[in-house]
Amino acid sequence: MNTLYQVSLLQSLTDGLYDGVIDVATLKSFSNTAIGTFLGADGEMIMVDGICYKAKLDGSVVEANNSETIPFSNACMFIKGEEIKLSCGNINELKKLLHDYKNNKYKNLFMIIKIDGSFNSMTTRSLPKQNKPYKPLDYIVEHEQKVITNKNIEGTVIGFCAPKYMNNLNTTDFHMHFISSDKKIGGHILDMSFDNLNIDISVKSEFKLILPINNEFINYDIDGNSEKIKKVEE
Repeated sequence: MNTLYQVSLLQSLTDGLYDGVIDVATLKSFSNTAIGTFLGADGEMIMVDGICYKAKLDGSVVEANNSETIPFSNACMFIKGEEIKLSCGNINELKKLLHDYKNNKYKNLFMIIKIDGSFNSMTTRSLPKQNKPYKPLDYIVEHEQKVITNKNIEGTVIGFCAPKYMNNLNTTDFHMHFISSDKKIGGHILDMSFDNLNIDISVKSEFKLILPINNEFINYDIDGNSEKIKKVEE
């Protein structure tokens, strides 16, 4: 219950290692909340209340099949520890407020957030499924992603933030995905705004990393370039 699970490395995903590591059924066996992607970087994952969804290229959402495989994910059993209320005009403002809060209370721990409510605006992106030979993630984001903005939309935001010492394994910024209340719209969040919403917080002090055992990953030279991650996250 106190563990943050990570499937593979965000750094290797950024470099184009999109083969699946575990399947959705396995992810559900140890978590009820997650973000990530699917085999071939096929869309954006958001798991809420134990149900795993896929936001496709056009932003529409389907429930993921239990047999689908996952090249990257952050996942946990979300247990609400506390609650804060915030408003934000854009995602940079929200991230600053969240980082200030985390650094004051949980600087060297993992923090997961969940926001339910009505958002003034929500800008998300999703990616098309890739086939081998895989292109790097920054190329896909620059040339193939689709960005959608919705106004006055209700839904759920799930976000994960790793401490700074995890810089070579993950992003140390807040990585956030969205799904609408009707489960029809979702994706990786690029921007958003909202007024006076409660933010539920779960903090984890244990970490489990699940690495691929295929030859491509075992022999790959992962450089841990944080600038690549920043480029594909924003």
